[in-house]
Amino acid sequence: MPKERAFKYSNKILVINDFLEGGGAEIVFNHVCDILKSSGFRVTQYAGRNKITKQNSLFSYIFSFKNMSRLEHLLYKESYDMVYLMNYTYSLSPSILLAINAYKKHNPNFRVIYNAHDFHLICPNSGLIYYKKKKIYKFQFPVRISKFFWEKLDHRFGYSMLKKTQWLLAYKIFHLHNVIDLVLCPSIFLCERIREFYPNKKVLLLRNPVGNIPISVNVKSININHIIDFVFWGRLSVEKGLEEFILALKNVSFSYRFSIFGEGPEKENLQRLINENKLQNRILLKGRLSWELMMQEVEKYDIYILSSLWYENAPLSIVEAAAKGLSIFTMEYGGMKELGDIVGNCYYMNAINANEIELLVQKYRKSTPSVSDLSEFSLESFKHNLLKYVTINSE
Repeated sequence: MPKERAFKYSNKILVINDFLEGGGAEIVFNHVCDILKSSGFRVTQYAGRNKITKQNSLFSYIFSFKNMSRLEHLLYKESYDMVYLMNYTYSLSPSILLAINAYKKHNPNFRVIYNAHDFHLICPNSGLIYYKKKKIYKFQFPVRISKFFWEKLDHRFGYSMLKKTQWLLAYKIFHLHNVIDLVLCPSIFLCERIREFYPNKKVLLLRNPVGNIPISVNVKSININHIIDFVFWGRLSVEKGLEEFILALKNVSFSYRFSIFGEGPEKENLQRLINENKLQNRILLKGRLSWELMMQEVEKYDIYILSSLWYENAPLSIVEAAAKGLSIFTMEYGGMKELGDIVGNCYYMNAINANEIELLVQKYRKSTPSVSDLSEFSLESFKHNLLKYVTINSE
């Protein structure tokens, strides 16, 4: 039998992301850098921009010679042992993979880890969705590439064409996915989708962490006569299914309040919908709070709502809701189902309508809440697995 390879830690690591600050991926980006630095690695943070902003050039979205050249220069100058990739398709573009590939050819011990936070590697639309007549539809499995040519992958036709062009150029013409040695995913659901698409690719699970949460949480007791307080926090986008949920609430028979926290492109539309249906006394848009203030605020509510029309991947808001003792109403597919099964006290909708919500409320009121075990999502668990995965082979 061949001699088993020993393992050692890589010393010098370049961690790449589109932005330094922004949403959940950026929080994980900073966790990764902090953990690696505190564990003795020499870490460089590399981002296309500081904050999420509009794309400067449509061509650079497809292929950025500037970012490719800049990264290649940095790699040769600093002689990194490893690149840890996160999001790179927006401000940086997949062209940076060409720079990484060129460097890797001259450095055989160099390794590339990709920490996937969406479905970009297998679909031009990172949400694995397409649009027909302003409605969202989920791609079914296994994903067929031919569908990408004919479906509208963004509600804006021009951006749909850009996404297709970028993805086909990167992965079907240049085969840039081959530069990646290991793919890490925050959900089993995403692991399985990527393995279906790339059966020879090494894909492993790395749960995203939620900072400052208790490992074991008791949920609130249920008062069957109490007005139910629903809450949502997150980005107000069409993919979240908030419009559908609001319209469904219009026809339910029980008493409720629904508070919506966040900002996003759907804010004006949601307010218009609330006004037109005379729901101002029941449904309130409350703006965006910092994460710390939001985690204090949500303790006032009973049920967290995540009615997303796309699969989600690893929605940490489900874990945050469980950490604060809330029950959860969400969809019975994708990352929502996976995380809901782990944290418990979760009730699933197959569709977003009044009958489904009524049934879930009945189940909720008859249930006995269980203790949620959130240890999989602790920073300690994340650190343990991250350090295990950033080892490199040596003869």
